[in-house]
Amino acid sequence: MKLSLLDQVQIAPGSTAGEAIRQSIRLSQTLEQLGFERHWLVEHHAVPYEACVDPMVMALALAQATSSIRVGVGGVLLNNYSPYKIAESAKTLAALAPGRIDLGLGQSVSGPLPDLALQPDRTQKPAHDQAAKVKEVLGHLFADLPADHPFAPLKVMPDEAPPLPWIMAVGQTSAERAGTLGLPLALSAFHRPEEAQAAAAAYRKAFRPSPRPGLPPAPKLFLALRVTSAPSLAEAERLAMPMRWAFQQRRRFNIMPQRLPSVDEAVELAGGVWPAETGDWPMYTICALADLRARLLRMAEACGADEIMLQDVLPDPERRLSHYHDVAQVFS
Repeated sequence: MKLSLLDQVQIAPGSTAGEAIRQSIRLSQTLEQLGFERHWLVEHHAVPYEACVDPMVMALALAQATSSIRVGVGGVLLNNYSPYKIAESAKTLAALAPGRIDLGLGQSVSGPLPDLALQPDRTQKPAHDQAAKVKEVLGHLFADLPADHPFAPLKVMPDEAPPLPWIMAVGQTSAERAGTLGLPLALSAFHRPEEAQAAAAAYRKAFRPSPRPGLPPAPKLFLALRVTSAPSLAEAERLAMPMRWAFQQRRRFNIMPQRLPSVDEAVELAGGVWPAETGDWPMYTICALADLRARLLRMAEACGADEIMLQDVLPDPERRLSHYHDVAQVFS
């Protein structure tokens, strides 16, 4: 089973954004040594305790600091940008790190104010067609826009191979889009985990191989999971508290924490340690290391995935490093 990381570049308590970026570079070098397949970076805006507002720039830093691990923008939010500009940046990345760049294509909201600030025209609500934008990005990446397309004369580094494009999906609509376009699928099982199996099945049913070079001849997907593990379940539940408390504040109470709490602070703020979810498809996979491999393999096999992408919100950089050493050891 291949392992990868989805990185939010979280800022440790008492630290700075610059230090978080440097720690992420160090983490990428460690993941490469441990044999991880890829290191993807989120695009998040207006999250005070995260330092990944520009994953394209971060991806370049990771690629230059490593030599073999695949680096991904996971993902670029098409609702915020011009497909032409995305293709220019992505092909520049691919030219600087040939054969190692992934481009995850997604859409998400960051909040009314940052969403407005990201738009070039703030006087009207932007018109967004995700399917059309995906097709345009692909046309620019592979230099094969239809002859009658208004941007067909624009060629973005046609002599350079593109990054590998992925569709990021939570549910069936985006998963089916990945299948019909013959693209690999980055399937999130932590936004709406109950939909993961149906989305994977919809992707496989819709899949049609693409004639574009470098795209997979058969369905290819990884499963993204939020994971915290430790030698004991009790310790794993404690370590997961900063992540769970922060997301509770954001999702349930619409409160954005101004910094990420330490483990002890999160336990105090939450009034104790919350027990791990026990269902087959939890939003947070929290378990003892002895149970980790079986838990993750069961979910991956249910979706037909041959790769698991892990996400954590551990506030201590050293604990993050040791966590991925532990995970790699479990799967070795």
